[in-house]
Amino acid sequence: MGLLALSDPVGLLSVAGQGGAGSGPRLRRLSRSAVLTYGTVLLVTCWWGPGLLGLFGISLVICTMAMGLFLFLLLTPRLRQ
Repeated sequence: MGLLALSDPVGLLSVAGQGGAGSGPRLRRLSRSAVLTYGTVLLVTCWWGPGLLGLFGISLVICTMAMGLFLFLLLTPRLRQ
């Protein structure tokens, strides 16, 4: 669920929509490829993510804490401005 929240699918709809309407074939192909890649990664992460993490001995709690720390460190310089 965190990957879905961070990737902002609603905000990306306009980008994907622009790739198909009135654009050249290269941009349409690129847009289609990006949407399919995003969807595939999201589905694979949802289905096999916890099992793959368990294979390496990583719990979901640790991943949640690491993502929170990463976002904190990413946003801290912006808060100081």
